[in-house]
Amino acid sequence: MKSTVCIFSLLIAIFFFSPTHVWAQKKMLTPVDLPVKIAIADFTRIRNDYKAYHAYKDSLFKAIMVQRTAFETARQQLDKESKEQLKKDSTSGGKQKGLILNNTTAKQNELANNYSTQLRQRRQKGQSAINDYEKKINDAVQLVMAQGLYTQLKTPKNSSGIKGTDITDLVLRKLNK
Repeated sequence: MKSTVCIFSLLIAIFFFSPTHVWAQKKMLTPVDLPVKIAIADFTRIRNDYKAYHAYKDSLFKAIMVQRTAFETARQQLDKESKEQLKKDSTSGGKQKGLILNNTTAKQNELANNYSTQLRQRRQKGQSAINDYEKKINDAVQLVMAQGLYTQLKTPKNSSGIKGTDITDLVLRKLNK
């Protein structure tokens, strides 16, 4: 009786702890079983020809340049005002020179800190928007691949000698509509 219980317990343990694929008789598809269909996408060309992405990057660059020009103009104006105050002070004995220089330095630091903060915020917003555009590009590539039943994605750099279908134009059509 004890041996029957031991054998029965052993069988139950084997049943519960054995991998499920031993009991399942269905053949599972593996990547080796799937037909290979290669898509080639030129991401550099997609980024350059994606109109909204390109226009955004141009506008971001122009906005940063306007911000830089405004900062430089304000800094030059501050320097000019400081020189004028120092000149006026020197004609009246030069007693305020230290105060004028301290005020000018404080204003320059405030101006630089404001510029730095604004530039950092603009770049963070810009990077966030660029990440959104990159996601749209990747989504469009995945959609074209799914529609064309492609199994692999290559870029022109890593596809030398490999036969595949260039899907760059299809992706650009999706993005630029």
